[in-house]
Amino acid sequence: MWGKWPCEPPAWPVAPRPFSVEPIGGWLGRVAARYRLSVDELADQYGLDLDFDRPGNAWLFIGGLAVKTIDRLARLARIDPAILGAMQRLQAELGQSPQLAYCPSCLFLNPLDVTAPCWKQEWLVPTATRCAIHARPLTRLPESSLRACDNFDKLLRVISRREQQRRARCSQVRYLR
Repeated sequence: MWGKWPCEPPAWPVAPRPFSVEPIGGWLGRVAARYRLSVDELADQYGLDLDFDRPGNAWLFIGGLAVKTIDRLARLARIDPAILGAMQRLQAELGQSPQLAYCPSCLFLNPLDVTAPCWKQEWLVPTATRCAIHARPLTRLPESSLRACDNFDKLLRVISRREQQRRARCSQVRYLR
């Protein structure tokens, strides 16, 4: 049985393309957001065996997917399984940090596709401190913020609000000078 499907489910009508710079969990968060599901609901509905800390809702750190899960995801998204396999291999080498690091400029303006923000794998390295493109310190977000965000769009909204508040504080400081 395939999740809620009595037989093999049809391919997704639309699936965001995965980027080689993003972790497989980030791509799955974007797929789930596309269908207005949580990553856990996506897994349940399509019978996907996704390995992540469900109480902590740590979908961004998905790792250790079985070959059959990679093949199923590739078929659903109509992409080459080797692409997802490569994403997973890179993510398997990463650790999990108590904070999520990101570069706001890179996150919201993806140079690979300006219409598709994505999380970069390099930000998941616990020792990551600077953006390789902008040479600025990475911004940190408590991993607990991920618990409240069950897909990529919700995580982007949290970060966007946080960035707006940060910019407002910075402009107040400049105004007071």
